[in-house]
Amino acid sequence: MTAGGDVSITDNTHLLTVDLPNLTTVNGNLDISDSTSATSVNLGSLSTVGGNVDVSGDPSATSVNLGSLSTVGGNVDVSGDPSATSVNLGSLSTVTGNVDVSDDTSATTIDLGSLSTATGDVTVTSGADATLDASALGPGGGTVKLIGDNLTTSITLGSLDHLGGTLTVSSADGVTLTSHAGLTELDIAGTAHDDVLIGSATAANVINAGAGNDMMSGGAADDSFVFDFSVTRNTEFHHDFVSLANITSVAIGGSIYFKPAPIASITAWKVWDNALTTYANSQADNTGGDQFTAFTNSNPVAKNEGTIKLIDGYFHDYYATVLAGSGFDTITNFANHALSSTNSGGGNDGLLFNGLSGDQAALNYWGNWLSSTTANGNTTIDFHDVAHNGADIASITLTGVTTDVATLVHDGIVKFGTSTVSDWHV
Repeated sequence: MTAGGDVSITDNTHLLTVDLPNLTTVNGNLDISDSTSATSVNLGSLSTVGGNVDVSGDPSATSVNLGSLSTVGGNVDVSGDPSATSVNLGSLSTVTGNVDVSDDTSATTIDLGSLSTATGDVTVTSGADATLDASALGPGGGTVKLIGDNLTTSITLGSLDHLGGTLTVSSADGVTLTSHAGLTELDIAGTAHDDVLIGSATAANVINAGAGNDMMSGGAADDSFVFDFSVTRNTEFHHDFVSLANITSVAIGGSIYFKPAPIASITAWKVWDNALTTYANSQADNTGGDQFTAFTNSNPVAKNEGTIKLIDGYFHDYYATVLAGSGFDTITNFANHALSSTNSGGGNDGLLFNGLSGDQAALNYWGNWLSSTTANGNTTIDFHDVAHNGADIASITLTGVTTDVATLVHDGIVKFGTSTVSDWHV
């Protein structure tokens, strides 16, 4: 059956099913929307629509069947059907416009497995959160899984060889996968929570997990893992007192000076005072100059040769450095031709550290803030104040890789910049 114009079933609050099993062609627009009581939408024989397809806002529909629809001359909107557990667009191959399958928050299967051409964007969202698994997606199409505590959504996609816009797949909590025509590269972005992001086994992945303590893995192609760091000089000026009261010895040049006993002569105490003063003046962090606070130390009466005012400390003037990182993350299968690894990873992977620099004169020079350790065949890159052995602000563990951060930088496996996941490639 062919409809020469539009087909519209909208704003019907009494209709319990929308069942048009013999409709094959609509020359105009198809609008099945806002039928709030309809529990199913069945257009299983419909193959061609000349205009737009709108099957949205049907909150009671548990299934949406457009399984024979292959060609649409306008946009396809199957959104806002929160009870639908399946959305079948498995034959859809060509859309002259956008495809929007979003806010179908109960869907466990979304089938766009034949879609090869869309002149606009393709947008798919899921009610699931926590884990994105794109290992079965790549050139030629495949499946993305969004896995949550109470829901798993499998999204089947075609090759999208001719995609005029952007493919966007996102979870309920904001994990996002984007790509373009051919699906040769997947850009995956995490959230501020603890994410599990599994990239494609065949396409190149660019993964930025964001904040949180995240788990990431790539595939056999050349993958890039992006991390965001921040090193800033606090505008708050500190004027702190550094006590020397408990110092018992100081090294100056090639000599070591020791604090005298209380019964020592005033001459010995003067030597100690001079040594403390020289030591205080030599402290690199003492940027504001010494301002000594004195106290009186008197020798015992038996050896009362006078009174001396000893330096008991100095004032430390400085601006604090504030560090921020992306969390404590793990990459399970990082691989690079320059590295020896035992994690079965493939490709020539790389790390991008936004916010750090290779310029030794810069405040954010990587050597001031990155160190690494190796244990049990894994390497962990720590982000902290290296000179003062400060607490870790963030870290990246490369499982099955034995190396160090200096080697990664030297070999060009680590790059520095201010890029985003969509514009940097190894």
